[in-house]
Amino acid sequence: MEDRGWDDVGYHYLVHPKGTIYEGRDLRYKGSHVEGANTSKVGILMMGDFDHNWWDFDDDDLSKTQLDAASKLILTLKTEFPTLRLLGGHRDYKKTTECPGEVMYKHLKAFRSALKLGGP
Repeated sequence: MEDRGWDDVGYHYLVHPKGTIYEGRDLRYKGSHVEGANTSKVGILMMGDFDHNWWDFDDDDLSKTQLDAASKLILTLKTEFPTLRLLGGHRDYKKTTECPGEVMYKHLKAFRSALKLGGP
């Protein structure tokens, strides 16, 4: 954070694999989570590494607890912000990244369907 001149993390929320939701940057402030596309967006970080690589130890998938916590968070945000219509990952806005990883992106698509949200 300090290297970038930030006073806080770039995300508004962070979701731990055990389901704990941490508040990051206050929602009153624009996040720093998608370079060049942060305006009118809420940044949610799913803590973990969600790409399968040969050097991984099969720790790439999200726990059910983490997925449930994220789903509840997004539902709460939809209630708080009725104009919320889209759910996207980094690669939807910045085509030069693999983030949020193949494993997380699969779940992102499922969230869109279950929560009746579109993609960017």
